[in-house]
Amino acid sequence: MSERFRDTLTSAYNDGVPSAIVHGSAERMLQLNRAWVHTSAALLRQFMDRGSIKSARHHGLGMLQAELTDELRVHIWDPALVTMTEPFRNVHDHRFDLYSFIVVGSIEDHPYDVITRGEMRGEMLRGMTGGTYNPCVMWEVLHAKIQTPGSESGAKNLGPHYARQMKNVSKSYHQGETYFIPRRRFHTTKPPSTGRAITLVYRTNFDAENARVLGAAGSETLESGIVHHDALLTHKPCAEALKWAEGELQKFFEEFLVKEDPQ
Repeated sequence: MSERFRDTLTSAYNDGVPSAIVHGSAERMLQLNRAWVHTSAALLRQFMDRGSIKSARHHGLGMLQAELTDELRVHIWDPALVTMTEPFRNVHDHRFDLYSFIVVGSIEDHPYDVITRGEMRGEMLRGMTGGTYNPCVMWEVLHAKIQTPGSESGAKNLGPHYARQMKNVSKSYHQGETYFIPRRRFHTTKPPSTGRAITLVYRTNFDAENARVLGAAGSETLESGIVHHDALLTHKPCAEALKWAEGELQKFFEEFLVKEDPQ
């Protein structure tokens, strides 16, 4: 990553965006969006020109992930790519702060509250305020780039836990908006059931611990997050999502890179 590119993203995110969100500065948010998205889109354009998008991996949350740099990814979301079926398996946290710009479509984010068995006893004594917790198992997992085919490789069982979707916090984000997921917050993200989406994802403030995911209560193995194919383009849903994304990204480049002139 070039110093200029890194400086642009760092300036836009590490200080400005959280501040803009907290203080409700729509004008500042728009200015920051333009700066980092323009830079990110230029890099994505180079990535597309090299055909590297076809090296994306299929994640069972319902997306294709393509690495642009160590910090930047493009996610291509499609309901047809969802493979996770176990209760709570789509709920996870991250080992980094995550900022995501909606290039096309819309995204739903659903935060979760996860507690230990001991904390659950306290909730029961208080009368289960704020909604019902359900039993699950927490797992520590290796990051996607080093996982191997089969069940989730290297997963470590962290024991029984309880989880509930947080009330009145879920939110939909739409084309042109940026959303923020703080490091270690449990959540799940998905596109609307009837549509596709593309997001540019910037990751920063990494910690040394692995990410955690949830699985079905009582399970002794964890359903794999990464779906392995002999060749991505021979898998029809992946091939169709890639073809759609390439067309939508071309429209985005023509609209955004030509018309935008960030200062």
